[in-house]
Amino acid sequence: MLYTAPLMFLLSAAIEIACPGSYGGHLQGIATDAEHNIYWSFTVALVKTDASGTLLKEVEAPTHHGDLTWVDGKVYVAVNLGAFNQEPGKEDSWVYVYDDDSLELLEKHSVPELVHGAGGITWHDGAFVVVGGLPRGHEQNYAYRYDKDFRFLGREDIESGYTNMGIQTACLLNGEYWFGTYDAKDSLIITPAEFSSQRRVDVKASLGIAPWDEGHWLRGVGGKGETRGTYTGAVVVEALPAAALPEGFAALEEARDYDSRKATVLYFVDTACPVANQYAPKISELADEYAEKGVASFRVYAGDYSTLEEIAQHTKDYDFSLPAVKDADYALTREVHATVTPEAVVVDPAGAVQYRGRIDDRYKGLGQYRQVATREDLRLALDAVLAGEPVEVPATKAIGCYIEIPQAPGNEE
Repeated sequence: MLYTAPLMFLLSAAIEIACPGSYGGHLQGIATDAEHNIYWSFTVALVKTDASGTLLKEVEAPTHHGDLTWVDGKVYVAVNLGAFNQEPGKEDSWVYVYDDDSLELLEKHSVPELVHGAGGITWHDGAFVVVGGLPRGHEQNYAYRYDKDFRFLGREDIESGYTNMGIQTACLLNGEYWFGTYDAKDSLIITPAEFSSQRRVDVKASLGIAPWDEGHWLRGVGGKGETRGTYTGAVVVEALPAAALPEGFAALEEARDYDSRKATVLYFVDTACPVANQYAPKISELADEYAEKGVASFRVYAGDYSTLEEIAQHTKDYDFSLPAVKDADYALTREVHATVTPEAVVVDPAGAVQYRGRIDDRYKGLGQYRQVATREDLRLALDAVLAGEPVEVPATKAIGCYIEIPQAPGNEE
């Protein structure tokens, strides 16, 4: 599992996690570690909490702390002690390294290549990527790469156009870089790891971006403290927006948009289930056929057994034509009571399940199958729903790999 039971509770019961206290200067960035502790960088403070927001440690920091990232037991903070968003010569750019338990300052590394000020930082493929400020008149942002000892590796140009004060926050999510800016609209920039293209999303992420699980991320938000000149911080647990998902994926919200089509088919599959993989050609065939009749189809991958990268490879290996949905916290799986891969669920425009079960009767049991199916259960169910008639057999037993759904929070014995 990517997350523990307390985290599952947060995903189902809360949308915001607050950092306790207030600090000088606003929230500059957030990071998470392997245990889902959260690290908060304020302008003059570094704070650590657990996944629920309980304070674990806080230390003062020199102004001006920026964004941060966690790597192998250390917290790396982009720091600029000079002026931001100016032409070269006024900045004083560094990366400070802290112990992730005590928040003791361990090292300081000068990064003079960031000539407009260090602002955002992340880690990918054995290298740190540091971004920063931008003077007016520049039509692209710059990403500077460093090895683990902060030896300069090179600069990448991001064809973003001018962004207000450059890039403030950075994070690697789903194999792509997410950059938060202060732009008024479309302020989140997403680019592949090779910086070959970029797209803009209308999400405010200039105060922090951090990974959470396969289906969610953390977005930093801030407010004013009770004392003048102090600020508070919080994170919002966000579902991945459709525009931020890799090609070939759909958001949970899109799959649940039942009333926008005549019917929806949810195919529960898994990358490692041999029975589901044998049905791959038929799943694509049915999805394409019924798309012409107003039916939308989605592949649903429950839990954290496969990463987005593995699902993308699965799509390519089996030439799936229908989009994939990552149901990381089993919310959709529970809603429609799916238990097996492969299993098909037909939902009508009102959101009611009209059929759940096997695609056809080719499999009589595990290891027992016919060369040719004698009953097309899913096809019969879809034809009935489209004709406005009741489904004759609304439930059948699906044969395949069991979906191990954890017990829902609050139902523990």
